[in-house]
Amino acid sequence: MTQETVTAGVTPSQVVAQRLREIRTRRGLSAREVAELCRATGLHHMDRSVIANIETGRRRGVSVDELLALAYVLEVAPVHLLVPLEDTGVFYRFTPSWAAFPVAVRAWVRGEYALPGIDRRGFYAEIPESEVQELATTQAELDERHERRKAQVRDLLRHKGKRFRFATREEAD
Repeated sequence: MTQETVTAGVTPSQVVAQRLREIRTRRGLSAREVAELCRATGLHHMDRSVIANIETGRRRGVSVDELLALAYVLEVAPVHLLVPLEDTGVFYRFTPSWAAFPVAVRAWVRGEYALPGIDRRGFYAEIPESEVQELATTQAELDERHERRKAQVRDLLRHKGKRFRFATREEAD
């Protein structure tokens, strides 16, 4: 994870807009049809123009209710609307001041990985016992993957003359 106040990276609103359009198009649905499906879930304010405005970015952000309804009617997990599918080296700004690689944010959203800076004990304490798996292995694997990716991005940015400061797991613990 890196803390930065610049506009580098994509935001959740941008990703939801892009993924909504991609999935809707792939499913062969019009904006009107998605709106009708959303209204059938009880979100009566969703019409074709709301869907179009989300997709074009004229409407920034969706509510949690809308995100879940969109995921349901598009038949995808909410994480697939919320976070980029691929880690292309572009940061995902999950808050205005904090960004991380999409692979780390996807694992965090799924409850599999505590991002650097998050207290692991508190994070894992909220996982229901029935869902506890081999999280230590997952955490270690994701930490290693995150460190490898940081090194790749540092090399890339060095060539471009830019500097970023990454929080390390040691700083966070």
